[in-house]
Amino acid sequence: MEKTRTICLESKVSSISELEQFIEEVCEAYDVRNAYLGHIVIAITEAFENARLHGNKEDLTKKVILGFNAVRKGLEFSIKDEGDGFDFKTLPDPMNDDSAGRGIFLIDQLADEVSWKDGGRKIVILFKTTSMNFEVAMMRIRLLKEYLGKHKFVHN
Repeated sequence: MEKTRTICLESKVSSISELEQFIEEVCEAYDVRNAYLGHIVIAITEAFENARLHGNKEDLTKKVILGFNAVRKGLEFSIKDEGDGFDFKTLPDPMNDDSAGRGIFLIDQLADEVSWKDGGRKIVILFKTTSMNFEVAMMRIRLLKEYLGKHKFVHN
């Protein structure tokens, strides 16, 4: 898989299947599995929904651009809409307001780094490969401990 890839999605709910296929192809190419795959799918899908609903206001003539870039730190995704943008610094606290900011809060919790560009029309979401490798390493340690707990080894 190439280190950079971009697709243009229509601002409609059915584009989510194309988005998910894109994410799965990227994750398969970079051997991302386990819960981290779920984190990526949820965060990127949430960013797409925000772009489609709030940025493009469900205008079917407007597109959402999904980008991927393999960077030194990990896997970087960007989602850009054709809307007016917004001031992401003024979002209400989703813990105190039931109606706003939950999606962005969720993205912030699932990703390693999140940044905003182009007046709030573009979100860049980074998933660090070191985090992925740590998860895999912890899983392997757990499996090894389970295996060693079931088998007794004798040293000569």
